[in-house]
Parts: sequence; C-alpha cells; structure tokens
Amino acid sequence: MATLVTPTSLQKTEFDVTTAEGPSRVTVVTGIIPFGPGAVSSSNDVVSQSLSLSALVDPTLTPGQFRKATATAALAATRGAVDAVPSSFEYSIDDVEASLDDESGRIELRVDATARVANGNVFIQRITFQVTTLAKL
Repeated sequence: MATLVTPTSLQKTEFDVTTAEGPSRVTVVTGIIPFGPGAVSSSNDVVSQSLSLSALVDPTLTPGQFRKATATAALAATRGAVDAVPSSFEYSIDDVEASLDDESGRIELRVDATARVANGNVFIQRITFQVTTLAKL
C-alpha cells in the first residue's frame, strides 16, 4: 500500500498536439515529494527501509480521455551520518509509474524508494518528479 503524499513546488505546462486519434493535449507536471524512507543501523548489519509513495497530480480527466502517462523521479535531498567504521549506505529509486486514478480522475504518480545503511543513519528527504500525460480532447 502506498503512502499518499501532497507534492510541493508544482509546475505545469500544457500544449495541444494532433495524434492519429485526432486533437490531444500533453500535460507536463514537475514537483517535489517532500519525504522518503529512512534507515538506522547500530551494527555492521545492513538495515533497509523501503517506502511506496503516491501523489495525485493534474490533469483531471475522464477515463475516455486518458491515453498514456509516463513518469521519472530522482533523489533531490538526502541526509546521512556514520556512527562507526566500517560503514556503508545506499539510496535508490526502485520504481516510478503514472496512471489514471479512477476515483479522482487525476493522474496518480507512484514512486518506490529505498534507503540502506550499516553503522549509521540515512534518510531520503526529497524526491523530484516529472509526469507527462497524453489525453484526447
């Protein structure tokens, strides 16, 4: 189950295109997911914490209008500290996808992220994203 978050620093641009189906609109939304997973380890054992995050973004569409959505995500801010040597840490974006949320009619962005550490603590503080949606007019 994904944790629903409210994205920040949203920016949106839209433009009309013509596809084989006729007039359509492309919407590009960028923003920041304000938090992610964290992990703490006080030994040489690696501790891993994964988190699935979900955010609803524009546009709002009917099922008949929605054609496709793609998404990308990247780490924007991380924090970590080493408690002892040897230590190790790792951050990752494991999966990103976007699709139409049938209940709201908006685009649902889903990001899976992981933080891993041995002898320390690490946190993903912010994740940037971009969602591009194609809709029939």
